Amino acid sequence: MRTIRLVTIAAALALAGTACGGGSGGSTSPAGTGGGNGAAAPETTEKPQTFADLPGEALTFQGSSRVGVNKAKVSVKVLKTDWTDNYTGHRKPAPAGSTFLKVYFAAASADPAVEVEDFGPRDLNVRWATSQAPSVPCPTGAANPIFVTGYCHASSELLHTSLVPLANDWTMHIFATNYSPKANLKPGEAGVTMGLYEIPDAVKGDLDVCASGMYKTGSEKETGWPCQKLQLPPRP
Repeated sequence: MRTIRLVTIAAALALAGTACGGGSGGSTSPAGTGGGNGAAAPETTEKPQTFADLPGEALTFQGSSRVGVNKAKVSVKVLKTDWTDNYTGHRKPAPAGSTFLKVYFAAASADPAVEVEDFGPRDLNVRWATSQAPSVPCPTGAANPIFVTGYCHASSELLHTSLVPLANDWTMHIFATNYSPKANLKPGEAGVTMGLYEIPDAVKGDLDVCASGMYKTGSEKETGWPCQKLQLPPRP
């Protein structure tokens, strides 16, 4: 009986040792991909370096200028949108009942051989249908407003800003009003600016960004300014 008992104990100990050695090892080591092929290479997304690399359709229009009539049209693409109650580059927080919408724009000359002078977010308004908030009056004083029946337009709180090269980390830049007209877009280069728009909290639903440059010539006088629906994050 003693011999049988010792054999039984030895077998139990052997089984226990096997279980400990072949277990998952606890939570200190992350699970691998298995097999002998090693971990899969992480996916990488290259940051766009040129305006042509950016996805999406561009708004192309004749921008305004404080130093004369621009000889080149500008092309603009929306890079990012975000909501905030207070922006460091602006002198005051959003008023009660409103939230600021930040819209980052990439801009480039539509003519690869001609420079755009003094580009700024003053040429880009955000609009919404009056039916989205019938009890809220439309903002006044929008820069070069687009008078289209049934819409309200908000101009950027920052009318003139510096331009950050597209290849730079523009998300970390603090955009502020810059009254010096030096925001030029040289041929083949792309710059980033930001519009800051006061949107009433009562406005629900879609928002559009619309170009509203100062000058139109020839047959373009009878055409409307281009608009584009914004992709918005959830509103706080």
